[in-house]
Amino acid sequence: MEATVPARVLVVDDEVRSLRLMSRVLGSSAIGCRTAESAAEALEILRLAPEIDVVVSDIYMPTVDGIEFLGTVRREFVDRPWLQLLLVTGQASLETAVAAMRLEASDYLFKPIEPKTLRESVQHALTRAESIRTVRATAVDSPGARELRQIADTARALAE
Repeated sequence: MEATVPARVLVVDDEVRSLRLMSRVLGSSAIGCRTAESAAEALEILRLAPEIDVVVSDIYMPTVDGIEFLGTVRREFVDRPWLQLLLVTGQASLETAVAAMRLEASDYLFKPIEPKTLRESVQHALTRAESIRTVRATAVDSPGARELRQIADTARALAE
């Protein structure tokens, strides 16, 4: 019996075909992922799955677009600073690229996404999330942790 890989990636896209493709590409690299067809479904998954480290979201979706969705994720899950955001679009624009930067997105990918590009981007984001989790875990117990958190909070506020 094959062991299942824990899902650390959430892929959000209203196009079921894109969801299946990205899920298959990531699964072939032993990267566990869950999928959501809407921002509302994705938020519910994030509320119930704190082990999610990376969110890959399409930008152009009905009801709530990817930029608005990721803004909500940043506000609602402020207690998860390790959470990495990747945006995917078939219609890139300077406006969405700037919005992605403001949300501290890890990457901005163009459709159709090459499997290798998707795997590398997600793996990089997973590595970064793990590093942030590790630093936070050790910082809690170390001297000066409070001061470091204040500096990080100030830097984050300035970046916004």
